[in-house]
Amino acid sequence: MTNDYCCKLDRVADQYDLSDRPGTGSQDDALLNRWQGSEGFSEHGYRTLTEWFNKRVLEQAYERAGRRVSDTQLDAEFAILTGDDELQKLDLEDELAEVGIDPEAVRSDMISWSTMRVHLTECLEGEKNRVARTDWERNSIEIARSQAATKIEEAVDSLGSKGRVNGAADAGVSIDVQLQCNQCEASVPLVVAVDRGYVCEKHHKETEI
Repeated sequence: MTNDYCCKLDRVADQYDLSDRPGTGSQDDALLNRWQGSEGFSEHGYRTLTEWFNKRVLEQAYERAGRRVSDTQLDAEFAILTGDDELQKLDLEDELAEVGIDPEAVRSDMISWSTMRVHLTECLEGEKNRVARTDWERNSIEIARSQAATKIEEAVDSLGSKGRVNGAADAGVSIDVQLQCNQCEASVPLVVAVDRGYVCEKHHKETEI
């Protein structure tokens, strides 16, 4: 008898015993709470939740093989396995293979952000609560931009003082955060995306169909 899964996330969660692990509660409740920003959780997007879920997959693969790592090491090795540095990736894959972990199999079990979207909106029929939201996101972005600009100004001023960049001491620093669509080359300033509610007009319309 085979299980009927709504999507790949369901299958992988069952395969890695993530659905209802002791001390973690329901996997679906955890995802919905993080997505909606409820039950004391900050609101997260599809990509952040996808990374969170995929790290749990990797963590469980490690646990089954008896490989114990800290949260920091798990984050670092996840970045290597899913990154573009082939030398680091090969070294880590060899290390994992020695303890019985098939890195390619684990990587193939990781889900995409579109699968996360389908799971939340279709399998779980979840909806975002758009009522009475605060503007903490914009405030956080502006604080980060201000802090980055200050650090860059200090570094640029130092370069000017050392004579490495002529005119740097009097130059202004401008930071413009751009968001790029994952499915095409379209990009848009973050402030524009926030105001209109989407990054790419073409693929925004496709997801609404």
